[in-house]
Amino acid sequence: MSLSDLASLGSFVSGLAVLISLVYLALQVRQAEKNQQAAIRQAAATRMVEYLMSAAAEPSLAETIGHGARGTEDMSEVALRQYSLFCRASFYSWQDSFHQHHDGLLSDAAFRSLEISLKNAVAGSIGMRTQWRIHRIIFDEDFVRWVDSLMVATPARQPTSTITQWKSALSAERAGASY
Repeated sequence: MSLSDLASLGSFVSGLAVLISLVYLALQVRQAEKNQQAAIRQAAATRMVEYLMSAAAEPSLAETIGHGARGTEDMSEVALRQYSLFCRASFYSWQDSFHQHHDGLLSDAAFRSLEISLKNAVAGSIGMRTQWRIHRIIFDEDFVRWVDSLMVATPARQPTSTITQWKSALSAERAGASY
């Protein structure tokens, strides 16, 4: 084997090593992206759990949130402020997820899950809708358009108490109703 043949073989091996390195790097980048998306989803879930657990741990706050969601008009100034701050924190959380999705950091599936949750559990609440009407002026245009579209697509529902929902679901379970 001549020196020229060895040089060609060396170039080939070197090129192959570079190709393998690039494939490995691409796999690492892809895994890092998945890890980043998982961390973002976990942070959003942690935020929501913290909101909900704060309400569960403090009975008066849970009662205030219930009154606010149902649009109770005779709430005290303190209770209304609590509900307003709870809603505003929710809006900031939604905005964070909205922008992460827009920037490609939150998957379509995770974002659809947020939209489904908002349409089915939040956007129909007269209290939440009222708070959005008050607070929407502090958010950017793209986010406002998105939330407005959710509000338009979701009719305001007649307020239902948690007890009524619980009893209805219990009856359905006891009757063996399908999901």
